[in-house]
Amino acid sequence: VGWYQFAWAGGRCETCLRPGGHFYCPLYPVRGRWELDLEGALITIDWGQHGRYEMRILPDRSMAGHAPGDGSIWWEATFLRPLSVEELLIVGDGGGTEWDFAWDGGRFPIRFLADGFNTFLCEECPAVYRWAQSGKRVHINWGEFGHYELVINATDGSMAGGRVGGDWEKEWRRARLLRSLPDGEAAGLGGPQ
Repeated sequence: VGWYQFAWAGGRCETCLRPGGHFYCPLYPVRGRWELDLEGALITIDWGQHGRYEMRILPDRSMAGHAPGDGSIWWEATFLRPLSVEELLIVGDGGGTEWDFAWDGGRFPIRFLADGFNTFLCEECPAVYRWAQSGKRVHINWGEFGHYELVINATDGSMAGGRVGGDWEKEWRRARLLRSLPDGEAAGLGGPQ
């Protein structure tokens, strides 16, 4: 697992091989998957409408390959970095994670899905929202409820913050990790198919 710079004849983009075989690309979000062969030498990536690719894993963790049966559609990938402790805390074992979210008006569970869309779910406010992560900060686009930013504490599995641009002392938000979501439980939730 980790972040890669993918390159092809038409350009470049950062992608992430997440735990549980989830493939994520911020620039081209789809419900993608990746799978290693039994020898751990060949990776198959199903990038939804963007295609299916087979790539050989090279000793330096880079990859090179093409679309199955069509060597003219080539791909290369350069390893950039492993997932951080904070990233792993959010994506969990593959399906995402569930957190106990608290504010001065109460508490309820929220979910960060590790799907190809970074889906954020909350049963208290049913709709499909999005999340993004940068370093130790997770940003929640909660639609009509606003944008929130929380700072992750990987040591104790918590996060704290508030509304973007708000006073975090007065309008605080906190969350504590409850569990990693099994892949099957998260399937079917979230973004477009």
